[in-house]
Formats: sequence, C-alpha cells, structure tokens
Amino acid sequence: MHLQDITARKRAEQELEHLAMHDPLTGLANRRLLVEYLDRFLARAGRAGSQVAVLFIDLDHFKIVNDARGHTAGDAMLVELSQRLRQLTRYSDVLARFGGDEFVLLCEDMESETAHQLADRISAAMDDPFLIDGEEIFSKVSIGIALSETDDTAESLIRKADTAMYAVKDHHRRNSVEFDELMQQKVSERMDTESQLRAAMQRDELRLRFQPIISLDTGRPAGFEALVRWQHPERGLLSLTDFLPVAHASGLIVDIDLWVLEHAMRQLREWEMNHPTLRRPTVAVNLSTRHLNDRSFITHTQELLAQTGIDADQLHFEITEVEEIADLDLAIEHMNEAAELGCASASMTSGLTTPPCATCTDCRCRL
Repeated sequence: MHLQDITARKRAEQELEHLAMHDPLTGLANRRLLVEYLDRFLARAGRAGSQVAVLFIDLDHFKIVNDARGHTAGDAMLVELSQRLRQLTRYSDVLARFGGDEFVLLCEDMESETAHQLADRISAAMDDPFLIDGEEIFSKVSIGIALSETDDTAESLIRKADTAMYAVKDHHRRNSVEFDELMQQKVSERMDTESQLRAAMQRDELRLRFQPIISLDTGRPAGFEALVRWQHPERGLLSLTDFLPVAHASGLIVDIDLWVLEHAMRQLREWEMNHPTLRRPTVAVNLSTRHLNDRSFITHTQELLAQTGIDADQLHFEITEVEEIADLDLAIEHMNEAAELGCASASMTSGLTTPPCATCTDCRCRL
C-alpha cells in the first residue's frame, strides 16, 4: 500500500477555497460568501423572531478620486476604508466588499435604533482624511439601512439596503437612512427618468435658454447665462431642477455640461457675427464639480475656444455646489489652468446685474 503526504494538496485546496470566497484586495468576504452568511442569518432570525440589519456602505465620489489619482491610489483608499470598518464591527458581524467602492455589513439580532447608531459611528470614522501617497483626501460615505422582515430573502434585503443608500445620495442631507417602501417607488421613477434622459441626449431633446446679463451703464445685454432645458416628449419643457438629481447620480451631468459648453460657445459666436452691436459678450456656463478633477476638461475647453474663435475671457464658469469636491488640490490646479487660459468665474461682476427670468424664453428674440 502506497502512502502519500497530502498536506500540501489540502493546503492548496484550502487556499483556493478562501480565494473563491474573499475579496483579493481587502481580504473581506466577497459577494458570494456574503449571501451565504445572510441566508444563515435570516434562517436563524426566522426561528428566533429577531431581525437582521444590513448596512450598504458606498464611498462618495470614489470614481473622481480613482480617475484623478489612479487605480493604485483608489485601491489604497479602499483598503484603508475596510480597515476602519473592521474596527467598528462586532465579532459576530460579517463585513464584505460587495464590489467597487461598495461594502455591506451584516448584523444579527439588531434593531433599528442600534443600526442607526452604528451608521453614525461609521460616518464619524470618515472625519479623518485618507492619507494616500502622502496627500490627504477627504471623503464621506452614504449608508443604506434595511431591517429584515419575515418574507425577506438575502437578495431582497440587500436590494432594500442598496435602495436606501441611493436615497441618501439623492438628498445629500444625511449620511444614512433606513429603507421604506416609498423609496422603491422613487427608485423606479429615477431609473425611468435616467433611461429617458439617456435617450433624450441621443434624440437631441436638450435645449439651451439664455438669461441676459444687463449692463447698468448701457441697459443692453453684456453677456448671458446658459441654462439647459429638456424638451420632454410627454411632459413638455423641463427645467434642470426636474432632472438634475438623476443627471448627477447617473453621471450624465458630465456629458450634459459638455453639451451646454459647446452649444453655448457656438451660439455666442453666431450672435457676435450677426449682431455687431453686441461688443464681446460673455457667456456663463454652469459646471458640476466633477470636471474640476478631470484634466481632459481643460483640454476640451481649449479645443472649443480654438474652433469657435471665442476669446477665453468671454467664457465664464460657474461651479455648482451640488457635490463636494473630492480632491481640492487637484480642483484648484485645474481652475488655475482655466484662469491661465483667460476664463473667468461667473460670479457677480461689478457693473453688471442679472434680471429675473420668469419665463426662461430664448433671449435671441430680445437682441
């Protein structure tokens, strides 16, 4: 009989099994292992009459950091976040990396109040900056909370927590929120709006309206603010506030901003050519803060200036405050580059005032 040492083979099998169930970057449970644990937790909760809390945790503005600083810096940020989360978990809790910058925390026998207290501690742990390559990067997390019901499955409970997390991102008021059924309805509406907005850009349904900036000295337009509208086939002309949350959450705001920038500059050039009484008018364009962490935006602006013949000092940028700036140093660097081109800020300029625009009609008829 031939005897063989199988210790090495068993060790290799165990390592392969561990890799199949854990995230290689953070060492946390992966999605597959997460679902297995949640199935067990729900079964025990059903027998005991208790609840399972699921906290769905998303790192805000991670894509901006990843794009601006590179994947190595992004990975380092995720590893540090996982370490901070680990310090806040109980021995019986399960922390998993769900994918990308999303983490899920499973807690057995936990009620709503305790889950919210835990979410508050997680949010507080984000007050300290991430030290990445010797630089401090500040970020927050959005946390969706879901408490199990008797008919919940692992999939449905995770989906509820995910839905609650997106509700946090939509409102920007709190760092965490607990799921309720109304959220699901809003998510469905948001998904419908996002799908329609993507189609709207392909079907050229966006429209520009220009609010004049009147010179107090001459009483004539000295510049314009470009305002985007959506000519919805069923709901009519929609203002930006009607679709801004969806545009930001989906990332479509970046493409919309670029569309506005190009069309506003081309329109300004047309007015200069056809209306000689307009003397070097300016155009102010609203921008999402996402552009401040993207070097390609400066390059794109340079190309448009060259194509249209518009002088850089005729172009004003107004930075919206919907989002926090993920990397302040990089944002300042890019704004300085825009300033070096000659572009200005669209803040109130001495001697100019913007009148109310009650109807937001196309101001070309006023020239």
